[in-house]
Amino acid sequence: MPGFFTSVARLFKWGDRLILSRRLKSKQAEMIAGSMFLVIILAGCGEAPRDATRKPAYVADNSLAMATPSLSGQEEADGSESISGKQKIIYSAQIDLVVKDFSPLASQLQELVEHYGGYVADANINSTHGDRRHGRWQVRIPTDNFNTFLKDVANLGLPENQTQTSQDVTEEFVDLQARINNNKRLETRVLELLENRNAELADVIKVEQELARVRGEIERMEGRLRYLTDRTELTTVTVNAREQKDYVAPQAPTFGGQVGDTWSDSVDSLQSTGQATALFFVRITPWLPVILLAVFVSWFASRKLWRRKSTGEL
Repeated sequence: MPGFFTSVARLFKWGDRLILSRRLKSKQAEMIAGSMFLVIILAGCGEAPRDATRKPAYVADNSLAMATPSLSGQEEADGSESISGKQKIIYSAQIDLVVKDFSPLASQLQELVEHYGGYVADANINSTHGDRRHGRWQVRIPTDNFNTFLKDVANLGLPENQTQTSQDVTEEFVDLQARINNNKRLETRVLELLENRNAELADVIKVEQELARVRGEIERMEGRLRYLTDRTELTTVTVNAREQKDYVAPQAPTFGGQVGDTWSDSVDSLQSTGQATALFFVRITPWLPVILLAVFVSWFASRKLWRRKSTGEL
């Protein structure tokens, strides 16, 4: 259609130039105008059948757009499956507790872990007689109960220190899923090649080696994916606890407190010095006879030399 209108416009311009250039009479001009009108009608009738068989531009564009998803629909489905869901974040925390009675702590912590749907992954308890009892537990708690569990653990004693860390592994998680899907499709194509019974033995061996490599990559990536899934679904909390019956939580220092601390430090230093002195004398007591003998010999020899010097014999 744009070509048709362009031709008509050019025809009109040609007619105008012809009329003006030759200064035709009015009758001749009417004949030329009639001829031009007849040509326009015939051209329009000739263009119509050709255009009728064409599809409009927008129809072709729509059909192309409709065909595009059918080519990449599988890839889009895989991508949407991979990135669906919430972020994948690994949470971990450590809390240090001071308790006045260490005996019920293990059972209380076990009940708390079971209440929140977790489990104790590792435990190390030191209950040596005459020593302050202490223990260390590493527990796994579902992510949804992470913050609530930390609050309840802090109530089991007096928290001295608490740290919390997080690591976003969403990008690695999605990348592993995409690579696993690609390798599985490659595995399928390799298996199809193995079904060809007419292939030579060398080609079959190469295909089997490629299949083993692809399956090894899939297993390695699936193992890493399982590890990330475990770490993101269950958080890791480390609980350190020690027993101290006279423990007082740290407070803001005051002048009276500083005086008391200084007096206590001085008394402790005096006591330590006295104990060290007493231990020194205890240590040298077995050596006293030897020391006294050495002193006596030295005194006797020096006195004898002094007498000889005084009498002029030396």
